Amino acid sequence: MMSRSLVFASLFAVGCGEPAPSAPADLPERLSGAFGQNETHATMTTAGLELSGTTLRYGELTLTITQGASTGPDDYRVDAAEAVWVKDSKGPKPCTGTISRQGNVLLVKLFKQGSDARCESVLDGEWKAWTVSDVMPEALRGVYGGDPRTEEADIGVHIGDKTIGFTDGGNVLAIEQVVAFVDKPGTAYVRKSKFLEFGCTGSLEHVDEKLTLTLKTSADAPTGASCPNGRGTRWSVDPKHLPKGVIDNGHVTITAAGDKLTLVDRDGLRCTQTILNTATRSVTGSAYDGIPVTGGAVLVLEHGVPEPDTACKTKLGNVAEQLCGELDGMRCLEARSAKEQPIVCPRQVIIGDPTRGGHKAAMLPASFTNLTCWNMTGVFATNG
Repeated sequence: MMSRSLVFASLFAVGCGEPAPSAPADLPERLSGAFGQNETHATMTTAGLELSGTTLRYGELTLTITQGASTGPDDYRVDAAEAVWVKDSKGPKPCTGTISRQGNVLLVKLFKQGSDARCESVLDGEWKAWTVSDVMPEALRGVYGGDPRTEEADIGVHIGDKTIGFTDGGNVLAIEQVVAFVDKPGTAYVRKSKFLEFGCTGSLEHVDEKLTLTLKTSADAPTGASCPNGRGTRWSVDPKHLPKGVIDNGHVTITAAGDKLTLVDRDGLRCTQTILNTATRSVTGSAYDGIPVTGGAVLVLEHGVPEPDTACKTKLGNVAEQLCGELDGMRCLEARSAKEQPIVCPRQVIIGDPTRGGHKAAMLPASFTNLTCWNMTGVFATNG
């Protein structure tokens, strides 16, 4: 049996020893989350500087608070902490200091224990709060493209809630993780995504309704691979640019209903297409763009195939036969080539400013097929 004196000695030793340090308090909610400074921080193994519980993580650096307490919802006193780099063999570096937040800016001030020298200089500076999500910020969603009068006006980049693609089809990028500054929702960084069999990372910048999309391939992408990229102005459809009722020039009728535009030729050729974008044309500008319509508006349309196309094929064949019979070599070849190509709907319809009796109208591209199959001459008057 243990002697009474030994028991008392043990109790005395415990009572006189130093008290065990209390566990550090967790960081306040306002100091927890992810913070960054630039695009480089969005491409790290961590989403910039991540804070939770009693831990700060920044790439391969982990700082663990061993003693500390909150001094307010936006302030924390670090009495003792250990900073460790993954590939550092020197062991933990002791630190003390403070962590605070002013608005959406986080300030980390850590010093070497017993010194006024910085403990980890990489943590210096202003860290701005950002969100980490698998959904694109709402401010960036939409369709963006170029000048509505150009030949590729119908090719725009579509930023969805979880995808990035193009209006003319093709492969779609699936968003897996994106970060955006809390106070700057027009800027976002794609951290993780899936495109074909590889990933893409990069930025989206939205300023004054203009978007710049800059993505690059991951290291495992095959040689020559590329990610969706581009720039453009946000597309929108303004009802004031759409024809009211049915307008008709005796050869073609144009009707707008909801977000659809329907073109019908008197021989039955029909195109019904979604309206992707509308834009105003100035009278001055229209004098130089080669479109035979003054002012008005351009309606950009989705890709479409007419039903049926037999009447158009017949017209192209008749014109080819005539031109070839007249020994007009170049236009003969052009007509024959047009007849052999698939018939597609126009990409743009231009409806001019009001004129006597109605409107002038035209379509783009001004291809041999469109000029032959759609008679856009004359004035389009309201019919019904």
